[in-house]
Amino acid sequence: MTFIDRMEALAKDLATLGYSVVAPVRESESIDWDALSDQERVSLKKSYIDGHLLNVRTSDIVLIANYTKNGTEGYIGANTLMELSFAYALGISVAYLFPVGDQPCKLEAEAVSRFVVGEDLSTINELAVKESLTK
Repeated sequence: MTFIDRMEALAKDLATLGYSVVAPVRESESIDWDALSDQERVSLKKSYIDGHLLNVRTSDIVLIANYTKNGTEGYIGANTLMELSFAYALGISVAYLFPVGDQPCKLEAEAVSRFVVGEDLSTINELAVKESLTK
C-alpha cells in the first residue's frame, strides 16, 4: 500500500484529536503477489476488500487520504473509489483530505462528496455537519 506510513500517521493524529479511527493495515505489503496463483490473488484480495468494507460499514465518516500519486494530485485509486462508493450508498459521509485531482473518476468522486478536510483535521465534525445539511 503506497501511503501506509502517511495513513498511519494520519490515524494517530485523528486519535489524538479524540476520534476512534480504523485505518488500513500493512498486511498486504509483505505479500509477493506475483508468486500467488490467480485464484490465490483473487481470494486474498477479496478478503482485504471484505475487511475494508466492514470497517466502512461501521464508520460515521470515511476520510479518504488522497495523496499525490504518479503525478496526480488528490489521487483516487480503484480500491478507494469502491470504498467511498460503498460509504456513499450506506449514507455515510465521505471526506477527502485534499481536493480530488484530474483523473478518470473525478466526476464520480466529487459527486459523492466535495467535503475536503485539508490540513486542519480538527474541522472534520464541523465540515461533516455542513455537508449533511447540503445533501
